[in-house]
Amino acid sequence: MRYGGNCREIYLVCKEVMKKTLYHAVVSFWAVFLLVTPNLAAAELTLFIWKEYISQDVIDRFTKETGIAIKQIHFDSDQSRDEVISSTAKGSFDIVLFDNIAVQVFGKSNYLHSISDASVPNLENIDERWSESCGSFGIPYFYGSAGIAYDASQVNPAPDSWRDLLEPKEKHRGHVSMVEDMTDVLIPPLLLLGYNINSEEPTELRQAYEILVDQLPYLTGYTYVLTEVEQAEAGRDLHMAFAYSGDQYVLNDLAGTDNWQYVVPKEGTAVWVDCLSITAGSNNKDEALRFLNYLLDPEVGAENTEEIYYASPNRAIRKHMSEEAAKDPELFWPEKLFQTVQHYRIISDDNLRLRKRMLDTLKKRHETQ
Repeated sequence: MRYGGNCREIYLVCKEVMKKTLYHAVVSFWAVFLLVTPNLAAAELTLFIWKEYISQDVIDRFTKETGIAIKQIHFDSDQSRDEVISSTAKGSFDIVLFDNIAVQVFGKSNYLHSISDASVPNLENIDERWSESCGSFGIPYFYGSAGIAYDASQVNPAPDSWRDLLEPKEKHRGHVSMVEDMTDVLIPPLLLLGYNINSEEPTELRQAYEILVDQLPYLTGYTYVLTEVEQAEAGRDLHMAFAYSGDQYVLNDLAGTDNWQYVVPKEGTAVWVDCLSITAGSNNKDEALRFLNYLLDPEVGAENTEEIYYASPNRAIRKHMSEEAAKDPELFWPEKLFQTVQHYRIISDDNLRLRKRMLDTLKKRHETQ
């Protein structure tokens, strides 16, 4: 709005001095004006992401510095995100958060815009371990593990095995939650059985499925734990759930307690990497690239990581963090932890279809029990 007075003065000068060329003068003025003041009509970026997964203060500062607004839309499972992206008109989202497997699949299917070091210079801050995680279709954002979140006031002793989640004690009947993801829902039983999380063997998957069938009477459902706690009806409490590292902090914020804890079971876990990608249909690619580069700035990344409290692949942020956070092994994993985790990999279409049928059947059986 501060430009209104200047426009008025120019208009009056034109009216008095050059009445016959007023139209051309005003048109020329606005043509130049819009070129030199891009923030006047700045873009709004639509970000499709998990809830509570980016600092609002970081977003607000970016908007203040650039004039570019960020609108968040949230999903609560990878599967629902993928279905939305596959069925929504191009241009509906500018930036989408993917896991490191989905980003490759959607990228190779021409859904995503290619990103390079030249377009996002701050990619140089990414640790070499994670530099190839998102390929050329995204920037590494956070990484972490899969495990068990539990309410310490309800679960004692603390769980230390996937068996505690899959075969709960009777007092936890109706107070356990899994996740609506055809890959992740099979991680606990596959690891409990000693199999690889990416197993291509139908017999191994069926053994894992049978364990999940036996777990059904203890479940509230397959709603992501953060959504479950946020939307829980009065008097309905959750004792434990399949979760991801860092979820315990959001759970405590949502529940207003310090009771929620997180554990990696002794049978092992999977390491995930989340990537921020720009859609091929975005009409605001330059602004989106600017935002991604901003997030990788060391000071910005440090602030975002300390608030969200997930492990960051940005090696340059540590010196900008508090001493406590900089030494926290949850944010900066010790090398020995990397030696005990399994990594996701792309699995066959037949395997995916089998996993999807299994999850769909589990959900239907839970609804009718």
